[in-house]
Amino acid sequence: MSQIHQRYNFLFANEIFRSHVYKTCELININANPSYVNLSTYLLYLQFIENINEFALPEIEKFLNGLPYDNISQETVEIVLGQMNVEIRWNSTTETVPMNDFKDVLKEYADFLQAPPLDGLAVCFWRALFGQILNSQG
Repeated sequence: MSQIHQRYNFLFANEIFRSHVYKTCELININANPSYVNLSTYLLYLQFIENINEFALPEIEKFLNGLPYDNISQETVEIVLGQMNVEIRWNSTTETVPMNDFKDVLKEYADFLQAPPLDGLAVCFWRALFGQILNSQG
């Protein structure tokens, strides 16, 4: 697996919580500039591999090929696709990521979600997101 996600300040980790293993996407350094909080929040909102492989990536390909496509925003994270870059808007901030990197991060995250151990099956979403929000506030 490539390690492009580390360039974006992410650590894909298996966390044990109440005797189950959960997949998480954590920021390596919340104080990094840029920290890519918006991108990591988007990954957490995706939660399941189907949302990446059967929804987000195919819609990106449709967009790149000039075909009608569905919006891939999730919850409160707005995704604005461009031919060269992707804007990720969340919490009154905007991050810009090159399109190829965005696709590669999604693919790496999908690979991680499929890799053993698969005990919890779901992303430990609220715990990870709540931790990011607390870290960003202080």
